[in-house]
Amino acid sequence: MPTLIQLINIHDMRRLIAWLPLLLVPCIGWGQSTAEDSSTTALNYNPDYITDHFDQVSLRWVTTLQPAYMLLHDDSTGASIKYKPNQSIKMGFAFSIDRVLFNFAFNLPFLSKDEERYGKTSGIGIQSNLFLRKYVFDLVYQNYKGFYISNPQTYIPGYSARNYPQRPDINSVNVGGAVIYIFNNQKFSYKAAFTQTERQIKNAGSWVTGGYFNYFSLSADSTVVPSRLVGQDYSHDLRHSDFYTMGISGGYGYSLVFLKHMFLTSTLTLGLGAEVEKAHATDLRKGYNKTTLDDFLALKVALGYNGKKYIAGISAFTTYTGILKEEDSYVQRNINNFKIYIGMRFAEPKFLTKPVNKIDDLFR
Repeated sequence: MPTLIQLINIHDMRRLIAWLPLLLVPCIGWGQSTAEDSSTTALNYNPDYITDHFDQVSLRWVTTLQPAYMLLHDDSTGASIKYKPNQSIKMGFAFSIDRVLFNFAFNLPFLSKDEERYGKTSGIGIQSNLFLRKYVFDLVYQNYKGFYISNPQTYIPGYSARNYPQRPDINSVNVGGAVIYIFNNQKFSYKAAFTQTERQIKNAGSWVTGGYFNYFSLSADSTVVPSRLVGQDYSHDLRHSDFYTMGISGGYGYSLVFLKHMFLTSTLTLGLGAEVEKAHATDLRKGYNKTTLDDFLALKVALGYNGKKYIAGISAFTTYTGILKEEDSYVQRNINNFKIYIGMRFAEPKFLTKPVNKIDDLFR
């Protein structure tokens, strides 16, 4: 039985060697954190860089969009076909208590895309982010049926029809998660940027490191590669494939504070791991298993105002899995989360004191 190393080709080994320095840089800084005084330890952060709003509650109006797509790249033709679900903008509200932010957003009919033009998508998409002092956890679950091709001109020259090509039979399931460790967690706050339960007072940055996993399943009644591209090459008859991915990641985050209460925070995380593809058999070809090295990219960006009473801003999360296999065909998955919010803070009501204290104990 071949080993994992034997299944990874020479091109993948070159990519692994090229990535290793970047992935190891955060680990070098593991033992380089500075000593903390007693007051910093008690607060769990450096008060010269971070302050908190744990004694207040906040209420905000939220507009959110969680677009996703999958990109099928064909090595023989060089064409890339982009499939998107028909998703709409959601509106709702969010409130924070102590260190926890709750979001509630709903689909509004008047914001939905034209189903005649883009097709109909059914399913569910859930994204969750947990920001702690030293760690950040990201989880996603998406199950969509019904896609349209957003770039038909790449394989149909002169395509000008109003309606996009639609595939109501395509179903995708995407389950994934990632965790990062923040080395400079006493001075650099993710909460200040993405939940506003804290505020960054001074500029600060931090190396981060962690890992990720992803399961992606794609199925359809017929091949998802358009017939104009398949030709007589039956190896491109992709109808049902499962992808299992796991790897390590590393990167850097920085928060810029300006005009006292304005901030711009960004974190870029790059990763490398093993991906196992299990392609189910069709009536035109046999099933197969393939193991390759897989690239991973995650970007978090936030820009906003974090004042004593009022808060406002925009944030964006984007994740790519299955990237840049230029010498082969591949399926790239992309997940996004864009958010616009505006709100204000209030003094914590007395009836919330006991529940908040219990929440507080969980994070001490």
